[in-house]
Amino acid sequence: MSLQFLEEEFAKIVALNKSFGKWETELNRLLNQGKLLQLKFFEARRRTPIDWDTLWLVTSIGTYTLNNNIEDFEYSLNLAIKKNIIGSYERRKQGYEIITRDGTPIRFLQLDEFLAGLDDEVKKRLHSESRFGHCHWDSIHLSENLELPNKVVSAYCTTQSKKMPFTHSWVEFEHNGKEWVMDFTMNEVMNKKGYYKLYNPQGLVEIDKKTLSSDISLMKNTTLADKDIRMYLYYPNEAREIMQEEVKQQKRYKTGEFP
Repeated sequence: MSLQFLEEEFAKIVALNKSFGKWETELNRLLNQGKLLQLKFFEARRRTPIDWDTLWLVTSIGTYTLNNNIEDFEYSLNLAIKKNIIGSYERRKQGYEIITRDGTPIRFLQLDEFLAGLDDEVKKRLHSESRFGHCHWDSIHLSENLELPNKVVSAYCTTQSKKMPFTHSWVEFEHNGKEWVMDFTMNEVMNKKGYYKLYNPQGLVEIDKKTLSSDISLMKNTTLADKDIRMYLYYPNEAREIMQEEVKQQKRYKTGEFP
């Protein structure tokens, strides 16, 4: 395994994210200007069919978790029931449970509600746009500091388009016998089935907390320390092989030996 091979594979991720970024920018421009007719033409031109119900549901949950605007959120949910976009919803003591039109339960609450011990700076960041664009390192930090056994999962998600995926990372864990997802970027803790329903992740790569901590420690002494963390998260076995070989080749001196 060579670093060149890893860099070539990683270049594919970069190219994919670049394509998605251009597509997402154009989509947001059209959505923000309310040009739905143009958006339909844009959709056909790019051949990226959009699941509007999924897009709406992700956007609504994301807006709520970002702004904590309960009134507008519940108004949107009631409207969605009337339009048959979702089956039902129930407001819990913490968070909500939404039943999608096909019967899938989506249970979610805000991350800072689940982790009550977060310091004020982290809580402030969770309710601001500064948390976007750092999902990979944020997931690593969450994993390292979460007391429960967990794993970091990275994948290509297709929230808005079935043919324009983007790279994303989150933390998965078990709690009270159920599987959950913790997403720092979205300030969400969501049941795994519901999360996968909304974000449609493909090509999953999982790294457990113990392995992650060991690899991150190893990485500090290799050339991968200066590389994009996605090179490790999406190709952990290849990256680990390179790191181990680099460390093995480093000159070691015995006590009293001068270089």
